[in-house]
Amino acid sequence: MYEFKELILPEHFRHASYGGFCVKPGMFYGVEKETGKLVATTGWNVNGLTNIYIQHEPKIQWNNDLWEDLYDDYGKPLITIEENDLQRISDKVKDFQKTAMDFETWADENGYDDESWDEDQIESAYDSYYFMGYPEFVIQLLKEHWDLENMNMEESKVMEKIYGVSSKFDFGRWDHIVYVFENQEDADRWLETEEFDFRERELMTKKEAIELVGKEDVDNAITYER
Repeated sequence: MYEFKELILPEHFRHASYGGFCVKPGMFYGVEKETGKLVATTGWNVNGLTNIYIQHEPKIQWNNDLWEDLYDDYGKPLITIEENDLQRISDKVKDFQKTAMDFETWADENGYDDESWDEDQIESAYDSYYFMGYPEFVIQLLKEHWDLENMNMEESKVMEKIYGVSSKFDFGRWDHIVYVFENQEDADRWLETEEFDFRERELMTKKEAIELVGKEDVDNAITYER
C-alpha cells in the first residue's frame, strides 16, 4: 500500500528533494508501507490508474513505471493519504466549496453550454474546479472520507438516546421531570400525550437536557415505558 502526504513548502520555496527526487508543489510524496520504498506522484491519471514514481533501492534513479488503482481486485486499499493530512485537505476543500460556484454557473462562465461537449468531460472538469484542482485519486479518497463521516454521524444519531423534559413553573420556580427514550417513536408518543397538570414538554439531546436541568437530574432520568 502506498501512503502519501501533500507537499507543503514554505513561502518562496519552489521544490524539495525527497530521496534525491525533485518534488514540487501540488505533488504527493510518501512510502510503500510494506517495503519502505520511497514514492511520489503528480496524480496523473489514465483510465482510472494513477502514475507513481518509486525508488526501488536507496540512492538510485527513480522510475515511473507504476500504474495503480485505489484498490486491488479484492478491495484492499492500494493508495491512501496519511490520516491527518487527508483531514487537513478535507477541511480546506470543504471551506472552499462553501462559496464555490454551482455546476450550472460554472459551466456557463466556462463556456460549457454547448451540447457538443462530452458530459463525462464536463463533469470531470467541474470536479477539478470544485475540489480545488486536486488529482483524481485525492477526489475519490475525499468522497469516500465524507461518505464515512456521514455514515458515522447517522450511526451516532441512532445510538444517541433522546431526552424529554416535562416542566412547570410553580410557586416561583421551575419544576422539571426528565425522561429518557430508546427510540424516536416513544419520544414522539410521550410528546403528544397530555399530562394532567398542563406541563410544558420538550425533546432534546442529553447535552441540552444537562444545560437545562443539570447533570444529576439527567443521570437519574426516568426510563419511558408505554
